[in-house]
Amino acid sequence: MDSKKSIWDLSKVRNRYILCGLSALLLSLAWPTSPLFPLAFVGFAPLLLLERAISNLDEKHSNRKIFGYTYLTLLLWNVITTWWVWFASPGGSVAAFVLNAGLQSVPFMAFHWTRIKMGDKLGYISLPIYWITFEYIHLSWEFTWPWLTVGNVFAMAPWAVQWYEWTGALGGSLWVLVVNILVLLIFISEKKKSKIIQLVMALCIPLIVSLLIPVNQPKGQESFEVMVVQPNVDPYTEKFSKNVKTDEFNRETFIPYEQQVQNLIDLTKANVSDKTTFVLWPETSVHGPIVVPELAFDKRLLPLRMLVNELEIKLVTGTTTFEIYPTAKEASSSARSHPKVGYYDVCNSAIYYEQSKAVECYHKSKLVPGVERLPYPGFLTFLKYFSIDLGGVAGTLGLQKEREVFTSVDKVSCAPVICYESIYGGYVTDYFEQGADFIGVITNDGWWHDTQGHKQHFNYARLRAIENRSWVARSANTGISGFIAPDGTVAKTLTWDKKGTVKHEISKRWKETWYTKYGDYLGRVFAFLSIALLLSICMKYVKRY
Repeated sequence: MDSKKSIWDLSKVRNRYILCGLSALLLSLAWPTSPLFPLAFVGFAPLLLLERAISNLDEKHSNRKIFGYTYLTLLLWNVITTWWVWFASPGGSVAAFVLNAGLQSVPFMAFHWTRIKMGDKLGYISLPIYWITFEYIHLSWEFTWPWLTVGNVFAMAPWAVQWYEWTGALGGSLWVLVVNILVLLIFISEKKKSKIIQLVMALCIPLIVSLLIPVNQPKGQESFEVMVVQPNVDPYTEKFSKNVKTDEFNRETFIPYEQQVQNLIDLTKANVSDKTTFVLWPETSVHGPIVVPELAFDKRLLPLRMLVNELEIKLVTGTTTFEIYPTAKEASSSARSHPKVGYYDVCNSAIYYEQSKAVECYHKSKLVPGVERLPYPGFLTFLKYFSIDLGGVAGTLGLQKEREVFTSVDKVSCAPVICYESIYGGYVTDYFEQGADFIGVITNDGWWHDTQGHKQHFNYARLRAIENRSWVARSANTGISGFIAPDGTVAKTLTWDKKGTVKHEISKRWKETWYTKYGDYLGRVFAFLSIALLLSICMKYVKRY
């Protein structure tokens, strides 16, 4: 299909735009919460065909044109799948769309350059290498926005990716890219039979392996009842006294903080049972900031202590805290200063209460760019104009380097995963290194209203369950609260705009998986291969001169 006739068709600009739109549409239709995930296996193929056609036409400024069409495709994909970010921050959403599409274009252009310099065989092998390297980096740096990690496309089809317990979501990215390349090769190859056989094998082998993996709960596994609470408070009008987008006070609609806490207490008392052990309240349930050393006796937290003692439960909840540093030398890079306080960090935190135990605290450490963190503020100071004030905590928040788990007196440990952190597979595994027995997600998904945003966020947690063979208990201010089994199936939920609680008996995690132990090793391996590949190309290029 590399004939002049087929290339001639793509010499028309209109046809090129059609291929860009087709790629973006296929990828978007495949994305959660759509059931059409198989479309991802052909989503990149039109763009790959376009790249090949423009290269073969040897047009003037072909590199620039390929970048333009690639960027357009990825920009459309970003906008169609994550348009709902607009509700939280119009300026921030535009910045996210524009920047993320540009970053995603880098591995594709590296593949194009490699294919031109080294030929088709090594060129097409390089695409998944570069792309997964990019996704791995995108999980780690300050511009992190891994919402569109390609492997997330299977969040609604956990039955197809039970092998994520070995590879994590990056394994799904590899699967999708390999199949897309084979689809293209069938289209352009004269000898199609062998390529079709390869495609069938590439599609079927992972599916068969997934279906054959045993996912039953081990016999004799300790179980316990957990309750999650969903107060269903609108963050823009009811939860915070100031509207985060307009800076106007919600005088008529704002629910006083004391009443918000009392509502949580009432919901808990009305629905707890004698078997309930852990209770989860959402992110920022308790009004702060509260100085960390005063968590044990701050009067705003006294009702929580009384509730725990009365019901004999273990309570995990969210609040905002102050972490104060004795000297400037000990302060973190994100610390602020105040004449009366000195250096301090504002943190989005989870706290843990249990009878006869000291209060424990964990600070959220995967922060949302442009909302909780300004990426590289020393160089990109203009980004502060895109940040939003989520309840009085605008700017870069403090964090902690190590994961922390909340362990009860009877030796059951909860991983306190706060909101955005639940989309980071390798990050979540660190909780299990600290001895976590189950994942407790506390979040506030009301920022995006009733859109695909909160649904995607919930379903991504299904992948964390598979990767670690752990139960997930999820408490949302509003969104979707509920329970996810270690095989990724949804056990119970309370959906959008519902006030109430959900209880379920869960067990400690089923086993230590390969992925739990080694994390995103695929990303590390592919990063090494990317460096080696680029160096070899450079060396070959230098030798010519």
